[in-house]
Amino acid sequence: MLSMYLNVRWRGSMPQPRPEFKAQARAQFIYALQQSQQAQWEKQQKSAKKPIFQWHGALVPTLAAVLLMLFSGVGTVAASSNSLPDEPLYPVKIATEKAREILTFSDEDKAKLQVTFVETRVNEIEKLADQGKTAAIATATTNLVNQLDKVDLAIKRMETAEITQSTRSTPASTTGPLNAPTTEPFKGLGGQENTTSNTNNRKTAELKATLDRSLSNNISVLEKVLDKVPTSAKTAIQNAIDTSNIKRQQNTIQPNTFNRIKPPKTDDDSD
Repeated sequence: MLSMYLNVRWRGSMPQPRPEFKAQARAQFIYALQQSQQAQWEKQQKSAKKPIFQWHGALVPTLAAVLLMLFSGVGTVAASSNSLPDEPLYPVKIATEKAREILTFSDEDKAKLQVTFVETRVNEIEKLADQGKTAAIATATTNLVNQLDKVDLAIKRMETAEITQSTRSTPASTTGPLNAPTTEPFKGLGGQENTTSNTNNRKTAELKATLDRSLSNNISVLEKVLDKVPTSAKTAIQNAIDTSNIKRQQNTIQPNTFNRIKPPKTDDDSD
């Protein structure tokens, strides 16, 4: 009993750390743990390799397109570029587009490619109207609407990547209580601010501006087509116009977006 009493008194006489020191140490430990887990996850993602037989989502369409090009010949592929939905070479044209899409790897380049394909679909509608092929216009407008959805998806992927990058670039505060907001911008090696998020934001804003110009031109073309097609095709054309207007409104960039997202300063700018 005496030894227990002395042990308790000895422990009680030891100096105790301040509460703010405990909070700071806890925050630093959690941040270090998060960084370690993030680094381990990124290492696993880079080292992960899928077996070739699991690539069916991307590899099979690509192989099909390549085999189609080999057997049909380069001349056939080139000739298909001007084909319309009611013509025999149109499946070759679509297969070629899918191959280009699969072999384009960055989200930004994929989105730009999808915008180009939207313009291709509008061009097809215009040619069908000029040639009086009214029966194929419904199919062409459906293709256009589907292509607009693909552009939407590509832009959403870019925006998701921006949010992910922004989250990774903003660590938890290590100078105050847990979950306290950080007031200083995150700086990487050498004290340089992390500008990846701003760069990604600018790329998306520029892409949306490009899409807006493209849709504006496309809508003008479709409105001219609407005036000259017979009544039986007007509903399909009007649906394509309405969908294009909706997509344009959904992807309109906010005013002063380019002013708010500024490029990183250089030594010359500080003077």
